[in-house]
Amino acid sequence: MGRNLDLSDTSITVLPEGLTVSGSLDLHNTPITALPENLRVRGSLNLHNTPITALPEGLYVGRDLDLSNTPISSLPEGLTVVGTLSLCNTRVTTLPKRLTVGGNLDLRGTKITALPESLKLGGEVIGADIGPEQVKRAKQRYVEAFGEA
Repeated sequence: MGRNLDLSDTSITVLPEGLTVSGSLDLHNTPITALPENLRVRGSLNLHNTPITALPEGLYVGRDLDLSNTPISSLPEGLTVVGTLSLCNTRVTTLPKRLTVGGNLDLRGTKITALPESLKLGGEVIGADIGPEQVKRAKQRYVEAFGEA
């Protein structure tokens, strides 16, 4: 894995346009409210406990994306997270079209009760009352697109 950038518990409010992080980017417990368009993080992106309210177009996360305990209320259409997507205790009530999650989808503390028909899921759904048939179909779409998870 590449170089990690740990800015957690700092007062950073802005990241440079066109930023690419070869490892993981940790921004938890910062006052950052927005990310630059086309941000590329080859490792995990940790936004836990930040005031971020939206994700930019063209965001790429090569591993896990942690949005837990943020005021975010929606995700961009076509978002791909190679690893786990944590939406614990967020305001997200519906998932976007064409969402792809290679790992688990953690929905604890959300009001999400259904999965979009276009969801591709490589792992399990955690903490939501989602019917097993919906999860099975999402996992099948993932296998059809990428092979075995």
